[in-house]
Amino acid sequence: MESEKVREIIRLTELGCNQTEISKFCKISRSCIQDYQKLCKAVGTTYEEAKLLSDTELKELFGKKQPGRIPKGTNHEPNFLKVKQELNRKGVTLELLWQEWIVENGSSSYSYSTFWRKYRKWERRANVLFKRVYEPGEEGQFDYAGVSVKIYDRNTNEFKECPVFVGALGFSYLKYVEVSENAQIQYWIGSSIRALEYFGGTPKLIVIDNLKTGVNKPCRYEPEINKQYQLFSEHYQTAIIPARVRKPKDKSKVEKAVQDVERWVLAPLRNCVFYSIAQANIAIKAKLEELNNKTLQDYGVSAKELYEKYEKQHLLPLPQHRYQFCTWKQATVSLDYHIQVDYHYYSVPYYLCKSIVNVKVGELKVEIYHDNKQVCAHVKNNTPYRHSTIEAHMPPQHLVVKSWTEENFINWGASAGQEILKQITGLFLSARHKQQAYRSILGLQRLAKMHGNNAVDLACQQANKLGIFSQRYVRTQIQQGLLTATHSNIRGENYFH
Repeated sequence: MESEKVREIIRLTELGCNQTEISKFCKISRSCIQDYQKLCKAVGTTYEEAKLLSDTELKELFGKKQPGRIPKGTNHEPNFLKVKQELNRKGVTLELLWQEWIVENGSSSYSYSTFWRKYRKWERRANVLFKRVYEPGEEGQFDYAGVSVKIYDRNTNEFKECPVFVGALGFSYLKYVEVSENAQIQYWIGSSIRALEYFGGTPKLIVIDNLKTGVNKPCRYEPEINKQYQLFSEHYQTAIIPARVRKPKDKSKVEKAVQDVERWVLAPLRNCVFYSIAQANIAIKAKLEELNNKTLQDYGVSAKELYEKYEKQHLLPLPQHRYQFCTWKQATVSLDYHIQVDYHYYSVPYYLCKSIVNVKVGELKVEIYHDNKQVCAHVKNNTPYRHSTIEAHMPPQHLVVKSWTEENFINWGASAGQEILKQITGLFLSARHKQQAYRSILGLQRLAKMHGNNAVDLACQQANKLGIFSQRYVRTQIQQGLLTATHSNIRGENYFH
């Protein structure tokens, strides 16, 4: 099983979700969920601890065996829902599906007559209508309305079609409506945040349609939630459950809410001209309050009254801070141990060269993750084609090269000796480019390491008197001084004066 699903089972268990709810969200059998819950209890792993573990460490913690896996070839009941769907295809018969089921699952005790009888029995049950009962604070449902709102430009009188976000609580049927800039993920999350703030709390589950903004890959069994929306759900301590494709009954409350919003909010405003989204939302807010205070025919009270009396206190409290939108991307670390984000380059520890990392790009910060662990973070820099490099990310040999600056060399010369400092200053002044003096100064540093600062300072004094700025000349003076020191009978320079 994927490590993300294991973490999600732990998180939803800690939120108090039962096995049926977790199974519905994660698309995993309840027996498998039960096994993982037992393992978590045995090893004492919490969600916060699991979140810090890498995928490899999490797999090792639970061992190679994955509970809940049915051995291949084990007989089990046919998936009659799939049978029913296959029967809708032209030329497919029940007998053909029975034969395929036997081939797929090995020898079976089911005869065709038994298979037919069991299917017909299942079909009669499947056609019975199910009345969904919602518990207070259990579920919220979000969707876009089928009608958009026109926002006009004052100068050109042209307009753009803006989608209408609709949210509804399952128990009280309290609704929230707003016009959004477009249907992109950042606006979908922004509308979701404002809906929760309007409700004054968070429901345990949020059911959404299979929109591209919320769901990357729609699937009946294992839909892939958008990474951003998943982080949003973790921030608000709720679970996101996508509805099945083309199954509006999975989110019947918001479907009905959309219908009511189109009839009692948008239709009365159909002749209004709006020049901004804020202006449209002010008009919508007034109509929304009227709709929420309207008496519900089945209950004899309004959605607002049901919310205030029964549901408000059952919602989870809102977090202290709003969720901050960020984007995620994958990047490959280049050989210069940097990655590119919006044409700016950020450093990564050098040992991750050629590795694939996940990058979280926020408004003010760029965070880089590898193997589910954050390896570094940078302050976001919007200057293109520039580098943000942390010294700790550089290999040792590169750190040495980075220290080759005029300031560093001048500081070393000042500490080594005044004549050495004069020689270094002369080297910089005589070089056409500063980098040309670096090698000469590095040579002086090596001489100082071999013979000491005093010997180099004396040699530099002689070179400075003659106006010669050369590491080679200084080296020659030191070598001659050493040669002179070995012969005491050699006449000195004062002999000839």
